Amino acid sequence: MQNVRYLLYISLILFSSGCNQQGSIPLPPTDSDFIETTPDLLTARILSIDFNVHGNIEGVSNSTDMRASFTDPSKSKHNIVLNLGNDRTLNLNAVNETVVEFTFCEKNMGTLRVGDKVVIDKDDTVKVNGELRSELRQNEIRE
Repeated sequence: MQNVRYLLYISLILFSSGCNQQGSIPLPPTDSDFIETTPDLLTARILSIDFNVHGNIEGVSNSTDMRASFTDPSKSKHNIVLNLGNDRTLNLNAVNETVVEFTFCEKNMGTLRVGDKVVIDKDDTVKVNGELRSELRQNEIRE
C-alpha cells in the first residue's frame, strides 16, 4: 500500500509540473531597445542589435508584428520594419532568441546575432561588426 502512495505522489508531481510548464518564447530581448534620429543619423538598438544609419533620415516610422505562442514557441514571431524615408527600409525578423534575419532596401543581407553592430553609410554600404556585408544570392546561407 505504501508503494502505491509513493507512485501516486510521484505521478502527481510529474503531472502537475508538466501542466504548469510553458515553453519559453524564442525571441531576442527587447528591454534595452531604442530609436533616436537626427536629420543625418539614426542610432538604434532593435532586438538587441545596434544600428547606426547615416544619410538623409527623414520621416522615420516603424511597425512591429509580434505574435507569441506559448503552446508552440516555434510559431512565435517578431518582425520589425523601419522606414527611413527616401525608400530606405530595414526589416528584421527574429528567428530565435539570438538570430535575426536582416533585409535592407529589399536585399537579403543574411542573419544578425544579438549584440552585433550594424553601420550603414549614406551610400547604403552595410558593415556588420566592421565587415562589409553584401546581398545574399538566393541559395547562399550566412550566419
